Amino acid sequence: LKLLESRNKVRRLNGDRPNFVDMLNAGREDGSSKKINWEPFKSYFELVLRYIPDHMAAKELLGYVSYQMGRENKSIDLFKSTEEYNSVLFWPNYNLGVINFKKGRYQEACDYLIKAISTNPEVIKKFMLDEIIYKQIFATALFDFNLQERINNAIASSYVLIIASLARLQQYDKVLFFSATAMKNKDFPYQAAFYFYSALACLELKQIDKALLLLSKNIELDNQNPVAYYYLAQIYKSIGKQEASLSMFKRYEEVRNKNKDWVIYDQRIQVRFYWSCWPLPF
Repeated sequence: LKLLESRNKVRRLNGDRPNFVDMLNAGREDGSSKKINWEPFKSYFELVLRYIPDHMAAKELLGYVSYQMGRENKSIDLFKSTEEYNSVLFWPNYNLGVINFKKGRYQEACDYLIKAISTNPEVIKKFMLDEIIYKQIFATALFDFNLQERINNAIASSYVLIIASLARLQQYDKVLFFSATAMKNKDFPYQAAFYFYSALACLELKQIDKALLLLSKNIELDNQNPVAYYYLAQIYKSIGKQEASLSMFKRYEEVRNKNKDWVIYDQRIQVRFYWSCWPLPF
């Protein structure tokens, strides 16, 4: 009887399994849910949890889907329900960090994101590769990314939000510490962001020479950041280099007018379930 019941559950799950293409497209569109019907995914993950109430991957993914459907409180509850597995699970802590950051709760965002980056990347990868639901997602024809690269991407995104949170909390020494840590990892993307926030911290700490070098490195990596040119103009003006200041201010106006949709780095980060495309590269 148990075997028969088990087989019936498997048939039901296989029959209700949705096509994960739309979920993958949501990642490609930076979490946009405008054209996606999330209901089949919600129903499927809820069915998994009905049969296996402690299924961690289903909780992660249902939390992501709930957030996309505008059910933020439900999403938060699902992510928090995995807390006893903090040493293994990256995504719930990552997403709770993102949600708290968007709410302006910067200390809470830091706390969750530091838990996220403390997770062993190899454990994150192994958990995802061993979980049947992720296997189903990865078997989708649309899946064409290297999983390790996407994990590194998410960890780097975590550092961006940790640093931005600490800057808002005016903990500038910690901004420099976490930025330096992230810069050392050459596998991390978004190095321009680390230089940018380090520069702002140095400005607050009156370390003008360091700020000048860091902003110069930022625009070397991301020459479409208008804010960096603005700060460079102000720095040059403060140290009496009027010609350089005017040149930077002119460049600031040119870049700002050319890239009216440019968004500061921390505002590009979204809730995700394994990957997401940034609106603009950096």
